[in-house]
Amino acid sequence: WDTLIFDLFGIAPASRAPRFAEALNRVHPADRLAVLQAFERLRTDADAASYEFRVIRPDGSERQLEARGHVIRAPAGSRRRAIGIVRDVTETRRAQRERDALAERMQLIAESVGVGVWDWDPSSHQSSWNEQMYALFGHPREWFADRTWLDAVHPDDRAAAEAALKTALAGGDRFDSEFRVVWADGSVHWIASRGRIQRDAAGRVARAIGFNIDITERRRAEQESRELLERMRLTASAAGIGMWELDLATGEMRWDEQTYRLAGRTPGELGDLRTSWTRVIHPDDLPMMRAAQRRALAELQPLDLELRILWPTGELRFLALRAQLQVDERGRPIKQFGVVFDVTERRLAESALRAKETAERANQAKTEFLSRMSHELRTPLNAILGFTQILELDQQHPLAAAQRDRVRHIKEAGWHLLALIDEILDLSRIESGKAKLALAAVPLAEVIDECVTLVAPDAAKRGIDITVQRSADVPAAAWADRTRLKQVLLNLLSNAVKYNRERGSVRVTLGADADGNALIAVRDTGHGLSARQIDQLFQPFNRLGLESAPIQGTGIGLALSLKLIERMGGRLEVSSELQVGTEFRVTLPAARAGAHERHAAPAPAAGTPRGDVRGGVLYVEDNADNVAIVEQMLALRPQVKLFAAADGATARVLAAVCQPDLILLDMRLPDTDGLTLLRELRAQPETSHIPCVALSASALPEDVAQARQQGFVDYWTKPLDAAQFLRGIDTLLAAR
Repeated sequence: WDTLIFDLFGIAPASRAPRFAEALNRVHPADRLAVLQAFERLRTDADAASYEFRVIRPDGSERQLEARGHVIRAPAGSRRRAIGIVRDVTETRRAQRERDALAERMQLIAESVGVGVWDWDPSSHQSSWNEQMYALFGHPREWFADRTWLDAVHPDDRAAAEAALKTALAGGDRFDSEFRVVWADGSVHWIASRGRIQRDAAGRVARAIGFNIDITERRRAEQESRELLERMRLTASAAGIGMWELDLATGEMRWDEQTYRLAGRTPGELGDLRTSWTRVIHPDDLPMMRAAQRRALAELQPLDLELRILWPTGELRFLALRAQLQVDERGRPIKQFGVVFDVTERRLAESALRAKETAERANQAKTEFLSRMSHELRTPLNAILGFTQILELDQQHPLAAAQRDRVRHIKEAGWHLLALIDEILDLSRIESGKAKLALAAVPLAEVIDECVTLVAPDAAKRGIDITVQRSADVPAAAWADRTRLKQVLLNLLSNAVKYNRERGSVRVTLGADADGNALIAVRDTGHGLSARQIDQLFQPFNRLGLESAPIQGTGIGLALSLKLIERMGGRLEVSSELQVGTEFRVTLPAARAGAHERHAAPAPAAGTPRGDVRGGVLYVEDNADNVAIVEQMLALRPQVKLFAAADGATARVLAAVCQPDLILLDMRLPDTDGLTLLRELRAQPETSHIPCVALSASALPEDVAQARQQGFVDYWTKPLDAAQFLRGIDTLLAAR
């Protein structure tokens, strides 16, 4: 315990906290069970616990305390210890009770702002609800004629909600519970129920009053916050960042595993950190570190410094320390929380001898970071593109011409951003060696014609003429991945159009080099490149000074094209002359022309409403925007009933009860993942037959392959394309 907890319990501060049984005797008898249960959860199955209890101080006064605990695990995963905080919430709870006394007079206000008010009379066992209560529970008044409020509570929460009320009636003075309710349409919502128990002189319950509010958004925000914290922890670990904590009252120091690794020691080698942790610091840096710490404590400022440490091997490393202070209610510092990370390479990078090596590492780190972030970017992009497509498809509320033009700009920008994300993923996979190419004999003439056809409209807008010349010695086919080769050629041709002069020309030449390899040259009549620009041409994100130009681009295409061609065993070369033009040359191994895939013409647009497509669809998704997008897309299929579940537990219940014809599973849910939930649905006899489609912001081929292998009938990536989504719905519901 720190000294504040002793004060809160009314116990004289000591070097050690009292025994658990002794401390429990200070707890109000009505609250001891809750404290015991919280500690039992920490000891057996929970990683964290939050609870409140009252303590009776020696002078007879009561204080209401709130405690939160967190389990720290050993490296092997076993429970090692728990840490926590306690704060005095007496005044807060007293204020809450006073506010409860105003509940009846505020009923009209409550109804106007969506608060449900309830009143229970124990003598008649009758409850009185305002209309908002029925709206919160998602059922009309008649539904409750032969049911109780517990019948609308989610099955998984029913026992806890009932127990909370019984506990309050048995001896408490308030009722405080949070639970989920299942509405008539199958949707699940969170409700917070707060009540006050009024007793007569004999201590019997005379009345119970309270209010209910919808906390679905708060719960969703809390879940998102927890996920963000977990991502931050994972990111910190992946980035090599250690975390440490110093108790300023006791001098106790705690390090995580990464901090020990950065110090080059094991916990056993250092023992008690209170006296041993400074041994790892270079003696010449100790005075600087101590002075910085004194200044931080005196001025209540963050700690920010870099120092040297000595590993047992004699190696010298540079570490950066960053820390913040935690203060008590009197503004006194009580704890210091910090991070530590290795900056040795950065220090060495200041030397010219390590400049090149450092630049390469920085570029790799940037690529890895962008690869991770691209997945996160697709989630909000799904909302942007989803709602713009819905605006275009909405025939009941058609857009004006000016509005449609603005929506088109938003959508084009969204698809451009999606292309950027996909190129980032491609670049990351290639650099990490994870990209797989399907090499085969690719007919050159056919691929060139397809690419020229695609860029021809943009060229025509600027009066640019595109010609294709084929020499007699050109191989009929090249050994390549057809999709990737087309990607490279489209990039070269689109660049040749974008960076060309008005009414210029683009010449595509097909031939062979001296070794008989296939040679494709793309030459434009643009402004050309200098020698310095050519040196920087294949650097990712380097647009050669055109970042603010009106010409749209990402700076990734050429870097990606170079790596793709090299992976296919070829070369990508460039030559240019200022004010004359630029020529790119792709060289690939020649191959015999073989059978190749013919691509079917794209399916017609699916934006027309259809009343012949029928069935039920369960969408398992915790993001409200994503659910809204699917709901509005399915408005074009009025005979399709949509159910929504925000987590796996709810999905299992709804799928069994509602028996949908199709289940759409998001691959990342608050309480599980898509693959695990699929296995659970397959294991239930009631849901084993229902086809499931995976929805994810990840477009990695390995993720798609794994989902199909596990039993998903299809895999749809976010952002959703409205036409493709509706065609998929039509196909799957028609096939049932």
